[in-house]
Amino acid sequence: MNTNRIALSAYMNEKPKIDRLENVVNYIKATPDISVLGKIFGLHDHKGDLTATWMEPPTEGEKAALKSVWGNPDVGDGNAHVKHTYAMSV
Repeated sequence: MNTNRIALSAYMNEKPKIDRLENVVNYIKATPDISVLGKIFGLHDHKGDLTATWMEPPTEGEKAALKSVWGNPDVGDGNAHVKHTYAMSV
């Protein structure tokens, strides 16, 4: 799957939030032990809370990895509020 095609969106389409989502994607790409990008359809930042839409159900480890990256203040928002959804029709 093409990991460069992850849909990124944010509340009010604020550029700083889109930039933060790009940081998350780039961090995951650079971290060899995190291999979730091929399963993620989209990431959405709504007032600091991340919603990850998955193409297939994530494992608990994959959920934890994304939560850890989003919770890292140098990469994501710095909070660990991550909601996981599954897009069966993607």
